[in-house]
Amino acid sequence: MTIDELLRGARIDQERRGLSEGSIAKRHQYLRAFIGSLGDRSIFDVDNRTIEEFLDRRGLCAVTRRAWLSHLHSFYVWAINEDLTEVDPTVRIVRPKLRRRLPRPADSSDLRRALSVANPMMRCWILLAAYQGLRCCEIAGVRRDDITQDPPILRVIGKGDKERSIPLHPVVFEALQSLPMPGGGFVFRRFHGGRYQPEAVSREINTFLHSIGIGSTAHQFRHWFATELYKATRDLRLVQEVLGHSSPVTTALYTGVDIEGASEAVGRISAGDVSFL
Repeated sequence: MTIDELLRGARIDQERRGLSEGSIAKRHQYLRAFIGSLGDRSIFDVDNRTIEEFLDRRGLCAVTRRAWLSHLHSFYVWAINEDLTEVDPTVRIVRPKLRRRLPRPADSSDLRRALSVANPMMRCWILLAAYQGLRCCEIAGVRRDDITQDPPILRVIGKGDKERSIPLHPVVFEALQSLPMPGGGFVFRRFHGGRYQPEAVSREINTFLHSIGIGSTAHQFRHWFATELYKATRDLRLVQEVLGHSSPVTTALYTGVDIEGASEAVGRISAGDVSFL
């Protein structure tokens, strides 16, 4: 079986299992890179040391290393089920432990400055991240029929093709209406008519921010949205649904960002009249 046939078979399996196109494309990219590093060796003629040495050479952080192992493991599971091999060399590799990091929301002042100088499309992108909590992949995937006017609702297709509906903020609705909206299909298109890919949306937002002296990233505007929504509602379940998180554990991280609220709560703790000399 040729490399192209292997990759095609793995892709068909992922499509049958309902994986999103973005996930399939990412796995395809990783597999091609790994296979390309093997030279004339077959991907079925490697052991755990080969994979570990390959990952070591790339100098990966823990998150990316874990992603590589996940993609390779999925491929070998498929290959075993197809009787192409009997061994998954990734099972003997210890997955790196990931630290749970708190979100880092962008500053409100940076958000205001970015919106004040952005062109109409960039303004829409930033507003969709900061006022609707969209990921870059979700911004790129917005279609004309995802936007309803009465009432203003935005339908979002998130990770794993999970669908959610979000009330459109009036400012976002106004910004979208100011665009030359297409009659159908993807809302955000390049001059030649093709759609924007998620990587391009992320890259262009970050490039724009850095060009005006803002160190935040596109995803940090989503963090800003989640933090502000939680402070306004104190409703963890609502924030989870709006963000499209599959687990409330992920959403709960945003409760740790409200330093102002925590300071007020700590300040109210008292054991009575206590003084210190």
